[in-house]
Amino acid sequence: MRYEFCSNFGRSGYAHESLVILRFLMAVNADGLYSRIAYRIAAELPQEEAFAFLIQALKKESEPCANVTQAIAFTKHPQAEAFLEEHLDTLWQRSDLWKEDDFSNDIAYDAIWCIKALLELGVSPDTFTHRVRPLLNHPCRR
Repeated sequence: MRYEFCSNFGRSGYAHESLVILRFLMAVNADGLYSRIAYRIAAELPQEEAFAFLIQALKKESEPCANVTQAIAFTKHPQAEAFLEEHLDTLWQRSDLWKEDDFSNDIAYDAIWCIKALLELGVSPDTFTHRVRPLLNHPCRR
């Protein structure tokens, strides 16, 4: 029930109560919860608070964490680009990045969205050629 609330809260327009509710949800340490409210955190909280929280959330969240990655980029924080580049390097070093899966490889999915976030922050597309080409041949590509 908590996850359904968070998913719907992310689309709600509760202006007056939203910051109180949002900070309450941020205090709940439940796997998968932060992905559901990440955009709301980035959009409604002060930049420093949102960025600091989302970095910690990314470290706690299990895969997939693409929503948190996108929210970090959305904060437009001066350190977002450097943090996401480091996160992409971490994803790229994982051996399970290339693991075949019947449905989807969450690590590869997160890497793709991290690259997209970095592009949105203005990083040159040429920076990612050596990473995008191998992803085009990923075993889970459909």
